[in-house]
Amino acid sequence: MQYCPKRREILVAGSLNNSLLDRNYSNCIDWLEDVFRELDKNVAAIFVTLLWNSWNDRNNMVFKGKMDAAKMIWERAQTGVGAVARDHDRFVIEGCYNFEEKAMDVIWAELDVFKEGLKLAERLKIGRLIVESDSATLVKKRRMDISIFGQCVKRECDAFSKFESVQVTWINRNSNYAANSLCKLAIRNKNDLYFDMEYPLDIHNIIINDAIN
Repeated sequence: MQYCPKRREILVAGSLNNSLLDRNYSNCIDWLEDVFRELDKNVAAIFVTLLWNSWNDRNNMVFKGKMDAAKMIWERAQTGVGAVARDHDRFVIEGCYNFEEKAMDVIWAELDVFKEGLKLAERLKIGRLIVESDSATLVKKRRMDISIFGQCVKRECDAFSKFESVQVTWINRNSNYAANSLCKLAIRNKNDLYFDMEYPLDIHNIIINDAIN
């Protein structure tokens, strides 16, 4: 690691044990074996994601001439999901964000958002529900689909029976500012949060910007 300070910085940002960074190894496989012996499976999964993100960062430097900061690369090994509930005037009346210290494929993260949105609607006892998502894949997969992901979406759609009617629509990502901003806030704060109309200050700013846009 002494020959690659950027990679070391990335792994330090991910809180990798210093002893694993300072030992001398003649072969990479010996280092990896030590890492997997000392880390539990959840942390090991984050470690592998960091290596993958680091490799992609290297490729961006070679082929595109740009590199990201180590902290940004570390943050990509974490996942935040956010959802909001709006009234008929499209004003945010409730919302939430969740933090996961693990990497998650975007489409599976979208499914988590879908689930959280349904929970919000159930909490608010909404009768006629309109679900909006900027994931075209998610919107399409709720129909007949035999893939694993499609079946997971179908299972979550069983919750539709709790509402008088449900409409699922695709929206442009620019129209999903509040939910996307909550995802970033979850990663920054590293916690879970449910909120109503008495917004905390950081969420208040998001809601105001959402209303303006």
